[in-house]
Amino acid sequence: MATYKEIQGAAVQALASSTGTLVGQIWYDTANNLFKLQSFGTVNTFSSTPNLNVTRGDVRGAGTAASGFFAGGDLSGATENWNGSAWTVSGAMNTPNTSGGACAGTQIAGVYAYGSPGGGGSGPPGRNVTEEYNGSTWSLVNNTIDPTRQNTVGLGTQTSAIVFGGFLGPAAPPVSTNSTVEYDGNCWTTGGNLAQARQGIAGAGDSSAQTSCLAIMGMEEVPGGQTNKNNVEEYNGTAWTAKNGLNTARGYGAGLGTTDRAVVLGGNVSPQTQVEIWNGTCWSTNPSSTPRACRSLAVTGTYPGTFSDGGVFGGGSPGSNVGTFEFTFDSLQSKTLTTT
Repeated sequence: MATYKEIQGAAVQALASSTGTLVGQIWYDTANNLFKLQSFGTVNTFSSTPNLNVTRGDVRGAGTAASGFFAGGDLSGATENWNGSAWTVSGAMNTPNTSGGACAGTQIAGVYAYGSPGGGGSGPPGRNVTEEYNGSTWSLVNNTIDPTRQNTVGLGTQTSAIVFGGFLGPAAPPVSTNSTVEYDGNCWTTGGNLAQARQGIAGAGDSSAQTSCLAIMGMEEVPGGQTNKNNVEEYNGTAWTAKNGLNTARGYGAGLGTTDRAVVLGGNVSPQTQVEIWNGTCWSTNPSSTPRACRSLAVTGTYPGTFSDGGVFGGGSPGSNVGTFEFTFDSLQSKTLTTT
């Protein structure tokens, strides 16, 4: 019979706590004189959180799961702060009726760029404005450097943000973009282009997103039609590299996490409740679905994250969506092993 060391390549470790242990690892708890197995405790799950105060769809969000904010949305420039248990109305944006822009930063140091005057798509012209948020009020700052853009995504911080993909409009014929731009808290500069132009992208990346993030899914619009994509690309601060694609091609979902561990959900194809998990190498379908079919969501946080129920499949009427929910990644727990 093979020994544990022969199977795992290492002997059972004697540790004072479970810190640093991995799933499937057996270790000896020196504090309690017990053998233990590290396994999953809470599996990826959703839970309901309070509704937004202002009804809208296609909002954008940033911050953490305990201290974030949502801004803009169909027919609204409203902003709401999140404290981990409730939403509070805050100062409105200077650019009203903004949808489909890019949001990054924290609750007391946020930034919102681009967007459109409600609804997005190829009809209304996009915007190239930039606003910064201090937790209560918004200030107009330097405009972005490229043409007006909408249906895009932003990650990072107020002084180190990244925006990629989207729809450049108005345009004739309409077309998606593969461009990446970066913000340093004052000026915008050009970054590396995505390999696949698309809009309605889901992003994943923490405060270091400007040098490490994922661009996931999206819809490419070209003269003559639209195509959903399952492309996943990783950014290193200079260039994008192709990674294993999603199982289901789609656009207008939402993502959270990092380049090593991420989740995407919702979108513009059935089922709009589908959730996929990234382990740094490949994607798998999560057993738990979203509480309802949804698309064009906003998100705060990395682990866990709070999502707005931004819109139902088919768009939904502007101002009809207020629901929010939280996604919690699986956690580890130590199980005691017995010799009987």
